[in-house]
Amino acid sequence: MMLLGLLHPEVAHADERTEARRLFRDGMTLVQAGDVAGIASLEEAYRILPHPHVIYNIARAYAEFGLYRESIRAFEQYLEWDPSDAVEVEEFIASMRELLGQQERAAEVATTAPQPAVEGETTDPTAGPAPAPERVSELGGQARAEGVYEEQVVSASRFVESSVAAPSSTTVITAQDIRLSGLQTLADVLRRAVGVEVMALSPGDQQVSIRGLNQRQSNKVLVFIDGRSVYIDSLGSTFWNVLPIGLDDIERIEIIRGAASAVYGADAFSGLINIITRTPGEGGSHVSVAAGSHGTARAEVVAHGRQSIASFRVAGGYGRADQFELEANPARVDQVVPSEDPEMARRSIWFRGDGRLNLGRGYALEMGSGVSLNRLSQYGIGRLRQLFIDEFVFAQTYLTLTTPVGITARVFWNMETADAQLAVEPPAAVPLVTRDLATHIADADVNYRARFHLGVDHNAAVGVSYRFKSIVWNWLDDSHTQNHFAAYLTDTMQLARRLQGVLNFRVDRHPLLRRPQYSPRIALLFQPTERSSLRGTFGLAFRSPTFLESYVELPVSVPGLRGVSALSLGSERLDPERMLTTEIGYRNQDSDYFALEVTAYMNLVDDAIVSSEVSAFTLGDYGSGHASYSDSVAAFSVGQVRNQNEAARFRQLGAELGVRFFPVRGLDVYANYSLHDTRAVGGVAAVGRENDQRTSRHKLNLGVQYRAPFGLDLSADFHWVSSQLWVMTIPDVETGASFGQFPLRAYALLNALLDGRLQLGVVGTNLVDPHHREHPLGQRVDRRVLGTLSLGF
Repeated sequence: MMLLGLLHPEVAHADERTEARRLFRDGMTLVQAGDVAGIASLEEAYRILPHPHVIYNIARAYAEFGLYRESIRAFEQYLEWDPSDAVEVEEFIASMRELLGQQERAAEVATTAPQPAVEGETTDPTAGPAPAPERVSELGGQARAEGVYEEQVVSASRFVESSVAAPSSTTVITAQDIRLSGLQTLADVLRRAVGVEVMALSPGDQQVSIRGLNQRQSNKVLVFIDGRSVYIDSLGSTFWNVLPIGLDDIERIEIIRGAASAVYGADAFSGLINIITRTPGEGGSHVSVAAGSHGTARAEVVAHGRQSIASFRVAGGYGRADQFELEANPARVDQVVPSEDPEMARRSIWFRGDGRLNLGRGYALEMGSGVSLNRLSQYGIGRLRQLFIDEFVFAQTYLTLTTPVGITARVFWNMETADAQLAVEPPAAVPLVTRDLATHIADADVNYRARFHLGVDHNAAVGVSYRFKSIVWNWLDDSHTQNHFAAYLTDTMQLARRLQGVLNFRVDRHPLLRRPQYSPRIALLFQPTERSSLRGTFGLAFRSPTFLESYVELPVSVPGLRGVSALSLGSERLDPERMLTTEIGYRNQDSDYFALEVTAYMNLVDDAIVSSEVSAFTLGDYGSGHASYSDSVAAFSVGQVRNQNEAARFRQLGAELGVRFFPVRGLDVYANYSLHDTRAVGGVAAVGRENDQRTSRHKLNLGVQYRAPFGLDLSADFHWVSSQLWVMTIPDVETGASFGQFPLRAYALLNALLDGRLQLGVVGTNLVDPHHREHPLGQRVDRRVLGTLSLGF
């Protein structure tokens, strides 16, 4: 549970976007009817949620009513958004200033030569301003209302579109949702989304999956920051606590539920999460801190600025937290705890700087860099338990060029370095130590987007990409580099007035795979109304083997035996994991008082990459040199475990229901429910895997937000998941390893918020179900209390 109070001074509304949309529509209706009072509604909408089209309409309305000074001020605010029509607007401002000058000169003449009043004529002091001359009103162009305050996404098709018209199941978590949750980590924020599974093994290790397939080091969800991947290629997973961003500077999080390989390639196997930060120069500057029990602390500083054609953001932060519980008591004599500070679960220091240059005529250049220095407690895969990753450095640097002709070019570089060791080492265990791990990723992408008519209207994008990977890691057989190439196409076709067809196609070339990988997806959307749709989607997806799965060569201890080890081996002959997916969905946002989404899906998953059972070495293996004594670990290899493709096919069936209500001003109520089932339906599964149900069949989220007009905000979020059954590799004295079943009970979380006009707060976490586990080998999650402070400047 969470209790957060007294954080933000301004009065807002339970759902900013919905409230602003109501005010915007009311204001536009009044303005179009010739009522100047409509401007006040537009200004209130802009205050709640700034949008360039809204301030443009405010400026244009002022001009139409002859309020030129107010119009100039509003248009100057509009220019701060770096719009593509800046030249036209500046000419419009110049015309209004010329007109004001003419009016002032005419007024001076009238003052010096007053005319006698006509008998019976009176002056009405309440008369409104004179309407704008025709030439001025025409300069402002047409009023802009399309898409204003509608829920839009960029991740489903690589360009902006309404979530109602997107070819995928989408969820948007807004900045307000993040702020009112009071949560301190990205992974915890994602729990509220339908179809998303989150498990915390420790405060430093949180794993996120979409529609099942969760595991330690979850590797089937692609994660972006502003469209740039941040997953760790060596594992294919995301380390959420090392990302160099602050929660308070996130504009929204877009979640694509379901396969997205047809748009983004191999790693968007079961879904995509795109964390979109505020545009440099457009966000507010602030300082926020939180500190409390169990060594938990967070601090964040963000500053935005603008100077002429340049805008920037500079941000930095610090975070730490102690373990929920220790893997072993440091005082034990039968275990070795090599870490100097085993109680620390995570510590992070991060910094980022971003800039944007508006080069004029529609050209813009964006650049930036972020870096974090971290210490993490992570849980390994297979038979590995808790690891401490020290001196973990993550960095990303990027450059993006946008043009007015539809071409966008982007390049970025990711780097990770780390040292790692086991949290606990039994006596005479094979040491598992990583020193000087280093990975480098260079990614380049060029795409072209155009709208055209060829039989029907098309909104299309085509592009090519290249990704270079390199790694040095003593857990692998050698150092390696890889070159990946891809090309993609997306085309949204308006087949009829209410019918759209969407075609996505991508081809990827992986250096270890025997043939190119093709990822098609087709979708049909029927829109009974402008803000509702019925959608059917069919597609294929794949996940390519990671560096670890392909190249690992790591001796692992055999429990109870000294001087022997089992060898964990990768394979360069692995096939990619494959998925055939189909889903139907209905979304309705017709009303300003409720939103509804219903989705049903079926996936067929083939060639899952798993570890084999231990294969014991024979005397012949020792004679041939295939097996031998290792001086580096002082042990004989007695067998091997090799990564392989599982022969079984797994079928996933699921349904998702999400509703959100806005019954009165200031009140927002939401609920969502997920149903999911995974079963082996063909082939032979690894021993015991046919019973694996590591994703809860049932997941429920309920929440309410209320923003009172006198400045008090209330929020509560309830999260519940049903029981699970995990099948995992475990050590075995006789065979080296075997599979065991681990049940996990259902658990619940309750988060609540109390927020007032002051900037102080109190946060409590996990108050209703302390000491539950979210993974059979994970730590028992404890209760924590924090104090918070936030200051804007």
